Amino acid sequence: MTHFMALWRKSGVNRPTSRAEHSKFLHAVYRASLRREPDPDGLRCYLEQLESNTLDWEGVLHAVLGSEEFLSQQGARSCEDRALRSLHGARVILFRELLPKA
Repeated sequence: MTHFMALWRKSGVNRPTSRAEHSKFLHAVYRASLRREPDPDGLRCYLEQLESNTLDWEGVLHAVLGSEEFLSQQGARSCEDRALRSLHGARVILFRELLPKA
């Protein structure tokens, strides 16, 4: 995400400042990273910080991607990935060593 933000800065495009634009951004971040809609308290908290300039969009991304919820989802995904790779490896062995040649 930091690479994305660096490209954004280079592009010269101004960051949105309206509440509606911040809200759209927050909904997109939650859906893309946490796979859910933002909870009302989280949405309100981030909107307040964005409007008061105590946090920018990059800070929101760092907060969400560093959250326990996101990290636990990533751990679950990596477990699923390892399980699928193990299953694939077992299938390869089955076809190479146990099934008769075609």
